[in-house]
Amino acid sequence: FCGVEKIKKKCYSSDMKHHNYGFTLAEVLITLGIIGVVVALTLPTLLASYRKNVVETRLETTYSLIYNALKLAENDYEDSSLSDVTSSGIYSDDFIKKYIVPYAKVENCSYHSDQYSVYTPSGNLAFHVIWSQNNNMYCLANGVAILGRAHGSNGRIAGQVIIVDINGPDGTNNKYGKDVFEMYFANEAMRSDSYYHSRCPKGLSFCADDGFGGTSSDLSRQEIIDNCLNKGGNSGLNACGYMIQNNNWKVPKDYPVRI
Repeated sequence: FCGVEKIKKKCYSSDMKHHNYGFTLAEVLITLGIIGVVVALTLPTLLASYRKNVVETRLETTYSLIYNALKLAENDYEDSSLSDVTSSGIYSDDFIKKYIVPYAKVENCSYHSDQYSVYTPSGNLAFHVIWSQNNNMYCLANGVAILGRAHGSNGRIAGQVIIVDINGPDGTNNKYGKDVFEMYFANEAMRSDSYYHSRCPKGLSFCADDGFGGTSSDLSRQEIIDNCLNKGGNSGLNACGYMIQNNNWKVPKDYPVRI
């Protein structure tokens, strides 16, 4: 009896040594298919989260860079409101050259087309700039590009708009609220001189105004969202940046533009 048991154990042990326990082709294909499905489901979310993080970080750092540059300029010129920025004073490209370029790490961008176009969230052309000696794009240390654009009507400058392009000078299909945003600068002279736009706070801000006298504090949440979507005209497009800044530099859940 003992001899039989030993033979059985020996045979069992020998059988175990020679048996192959690898995966079959079918098992490998099923595993790869499951991994592919998981990646397909999670990758869009991960990419969207990454894009949002880029917008949030670059928008906040750009605001800080420009804000600090303007404060240094105010100290150097002993002028707390930069009062020569008025409807009859400097604006647009001159504003950036005088008050931002000397005080921040800024250099002229290299761009590869003869004009720069920006579109509304719905895809309509908002404006375009033909590059010239008086129209330039400037690159910041964080990879963002900025350019100046005066805002006003009938020859009266209501405010200095700073266009912020998150993707830098090589961005294509630029859209407000997705990769292009507006900052707004106004001083007391500009705010009191204008009838068209400048109800925004003094200094540098994202302002959700509607272009018709309504300011961020006057507007409902839905009106701010509509302005970001360009439903009230181009003058309200800086509302997109306002929504992010006012949410501690995070894209809010009700943000209307897909980033």
